Amino acid sequence: MTAVRQVKDMVLAKLRAGAGYNVTDAIDELRAAGLSSNDLLLEVTLQQLLDEVFIVSQTTTLTNITEVPVISANPSGGYMDVMSIIASNYGFFPARLDIRDRPGGSVVFTVFLPIDSQLPNSLTAPLPQRIPNRNWTGRLDVNTADIRLTMIARMRDARRII
Repeated sequence: MTAVRQVKDMVLAKLRAGAGYNVTDAIDELRAAGLSSNDLLLEVTLQQLLDEVFIVSQTTTLTNITEVPVISANPSGGYMDVMSIIASNYGFFPARLDIRDRPGGSVVFTVFLPIDSQLPNSLTAPLPQRIPNRNWTGRLDVNTADIRLTMIARMRDARRII
């Protein structure tokens, strides 16, 4: 195993573990292993790490008008940017689902769900979270619903803009 591969595996393990280790730390460690910042291998390595570690999904069932977490807060204290929303209505009533980027925040995305429907929505650009380290939440407009919501998000370091 090459030294670069060993460092990459170690960096990947640290990123998966979280604990305050972030992309900036990973870049520094990969550079220390002999990869310059404009090296194509560094860019490819970082993209692989981002694809493996920083994409998360969460499925939640919503049944009433209570606001519930639909994407948990970033464990490293950063942002969670939503990339895709898949919502299914298994209930007997149409429903409106409002998505917020933090509890009690303003609505950033609304999904209207007819009876017995599934609406996949891959966003053309991620919905960026505006305040770090907060849960994304969802709230229905009806109490007698059965909505299954899957959201896919990417973690973003709090020090990066987008």
